[in-house]
Amino acid sequence: MITKGIETVILAGGKGERMGNFCNETQKCLLLIDDLPILQHIMETLIKAFGTVSLKAVLSYKAAEVKDYIERNKPGGMEVEYFFDAGEGTYGAYKEIEDFIKNPLFVGIPGDIIVPPETYQSVYETSLSGKLPAVLTFSSNVEEADSHALGVIKGARVLELFWPFEDKKINKKEECVRHMNIYGFSKEVFSLMNLFPPDNGILTQVLMNSLDSGVVLGGLISRDRWLHVAYKEDLNKKWINEP
Repeated sequence: MITKGIETVILAGGKGERMGNFCNETQKCLLLIDDLPILQHIMETLIKAFGTVSLKAVLSYKAAEVKDYIERNKPGGMEVEYFFDAGEGTYGAYKEIEDFIKNPLFVGIPGDIIVPPETYQSVYETSLSGKLPAVLTFSSNVEEADSHALGVIKGARVLELFWPFEDKKINKKEECVRHMNIYGFSKEVFSLMNLFPPDNGILTQVLMNSLDSGVVLGGLISRDRWLHVAYKEDLNKKWINEP
């Protein structure tokens, strides 16, 4: 069965521990950027990118609050299914939806990054043409998300991933780009997850283990602007009112 609309998985369950007390009462994806919740920016951008979207929302912290918000504010053209992450990290979150993906390809995104629709379109189109288990989206703006992995890309392939990293010198390597945690996946990615389960519950480690075993992963360097909300200072960033 092929589902209507582009299948998209959003991870929106994190506790936002780096945000200090801002997430004591509110899930991070519902914090405001330009007077709109981050999640609202994401949902509206997905519809602009694809027209119709089958969204699988993986929730955990403040799950009822996020589900209620989505139900009241999801744009036309979006249908939503809800899943609960039992706190097993990004690996566990994606495992939750393994048996519910209906299309050959799907897009995976975090609940704390705002991008223009072109970013989502690019990673999906690259996945269509590449026939790979995963296409990872990167940015040359390595300062935007210092908690994300860095990578080396050559010829639309990921050669290396660095995470976690302690040596600041990695940032100075000209060939390094920042992983945006926006993916174009085929269902084959679940086979990688079963073959290379991580010790730390992090999907990035699965991908690193896959690369070490010779698996080919796609790499897309996006030139589009993006906004990552990880620290309380990030709430001062602007999106709509900046070029």
